[in-house]
Amino acid sequence: MHQFVILITLIGLLGPSIASAQESTVIGLYDLGACYQPAETYPFKLDNSDPLYETARADHQRFLEEMEGYVNCLDKERLAALNAFRASYDLFVTNFGADAVFRYGPSED
Repeated sequence: MHQFVILITLIGLLGPSIASAQESTVIGLYDLGACYQPAETYPFKLDNSDPLYETARADHQRFLEEMEGYVNCLDKERLAALNAFRASYDLFVTNFGADAVFRYGPSED
């Protein structure tokens, strides 16, 4: 029963971000985004006289517009991740001073 309550709570918190493909929900210090790559359009090669030409062109145009939104969402998520990293590192340095040494790569322990 406890797990069910947690699941319902998470759905309530994350539900708004799932509703829109390129939307983020701020929870505490972390920006929980949801960037979804749009489905690729079929690569039609049609003559201008084909009855489906305009439909295929509009579908491809829609895909390009959605891709632009997707890339913008990824840029926003990247910026949010870098800001969270910087804030955490600044806190690390504040709390541990000279002992705050950031190691790049896997730990040798």
